[in-house]
Amino acid sequence: MTRTALLLLLALAGTAGAQTLEAVGSLAPEAELRSVAASPDGRQLAAACSDGRIRLYGLPGGELQRTLETGASRVSAVAYSLDGRHLAAGTAAGGARVFAIATGATAYDGAAAPLAIQSIALSPDGSRLAIAPLDLPVQLWELASRQRIVDLSPDFAGATALAFSPDGTLLATSNGDTTVRIHHAATGRDIARFDELLLEPLALDFTPDSKTLVVGGADGVFTALDASTGKARSRSQRIPDPIGALAVLPDGKTAVAVTFLADSMASPGNVVAWTLGAGLKTLASGMPVSGGGVGGGRLLLTSPEGKTLKLWAVR
Repeated sequence: MTRTALLLLLALAGTAGAQTLEAVGSLAPEAELRSVAASPDGRQLAAACSDGRIRLYGLPGGELQRTLETGASRVSAVAYSLDGRHLAAGTAAGGARVFAIATGATAYDGAAAPLAIQSIALSPDGSRLAIAPLDLPVQLWELASRQRIVDLSPDFAGATALAFSPDGTLLATSNGDTTVRIHHAATGRDIARFDELLLEPLALDFTPDSKTLVVGGADGVFTALDASTGKARSRSQRIPDPIGALAVLPDGKTAVAVTFLADSMASPGNVVAWTLGAGLKTLASGMPVSGGGVGGGRLLLTSPEGKTLKLWAVR
């Protein structure tokens, strides 16, 4: 699944519970979009483009602040550290690079895997890097020593999504073997797992207090897990389409997700909000998002053709 088309930035203040979407602006990078991520404070957008460059734009105005050279023909995944000081990029050739946002300097550059990086994540303080190569185990790296700490518990199809907990103690992975795994973030040691899903999990995010992990995927159900035990706390009712990406809002009570059609990921999807342990609400239907990626924020960005990003406020 491409992570280009949709991004939820949860940084703007708002009342508990997402209710509506409101168009607030747009921006157009110089080259076709491949992947996007947002800074935790919602003031910057990183757009990885088809020319191998990552362009940093100020939000909400969309002014170009900096261009980062990756040395790659295609960037397949990007992610900020929670402290906003670093940006990680994974490439289709299996490389990984970490940039210092303040200067644009490269803090880490390495050939991490023989296959494309499907998902990438930085620990909140930017000290550790997790990468999910296609069909391979997740790798956990310590950036200061440039040492690969461990390969996480393997499965037969690799990981679809990664998330460090906001307190930096946990690393969660959604895996192709239908299992969600929770690891110790410093060592990669297995802490808990959830294996009651019948279909593949595709997206996950922690609540701000790091105590709950919300998971969504091909079964069209949100599941809230106890992050320390992996046990299910609550589940939503089933929606017709798979959940391709999700984010927990700053209130810790609401998860917002984008869905896609199982037989056509390029078709328009829906934006859905779930109040944890309660009901579902559709915020928008027929959004031209063709899959997507979700980061921490309160703006929705859609790019149906991979050229123009349209900004929507989640109210």
